[in-house]
Amino acid sequence: MGEVKLVTGSAHERGFTLLEVVVALSILVICMTVIMRILAGSSRVAAVSSDYYTALQIAESKMAELRVRQGDSVYVATGSIEMASGSDFAWAVEARPHRSKADNPILSADIADHPLADYQLLQLEVSVFWGGFRKREFQLSSLQLWEKADRGL
Repeated sequence: MGEVKLVTGSAHERGFTLLEVVVALSILVICMTVIMRILAGSSRVAAVSSDYYTALQIAESKMAELRVRQGDSVYVATGSIEMASGSDFAWAVEARPHRSKADNPILSADIADHPLADYQLLQLEVSVFWGGFRKREFQLSSLQLWEKADRGL
């Protein structure tokens, strides 16, 4: 009769060596580390962007309040707002007469400061500050023409 041979495996059916498994796991760990750093960086950027958007909303709100304010031409105020997220935003607003340069062709200093002028050009500035270790700031600045209440006639 014929002879039966027991074959335990051929050269084509062998598994991974320990070195190949270690190299594959090392590559996987490096890739996962890079992916985690990218995700952490993008979440930090999203948080900073959200803070800038909140600061913009606060600054626009305070600028709108300055535009409708009545009273003296010089005005300075400060305050703070605590957000539900736990962030604190401080703000400062200032309205003061705009000082034109003498050679300004549109509104020279001698015309703007004339006592009989009906209008006064005001410089409006709003600053919003936030951040713990790294302080950040957002500023808005504008000019507004106000009618003088008392022209001294």
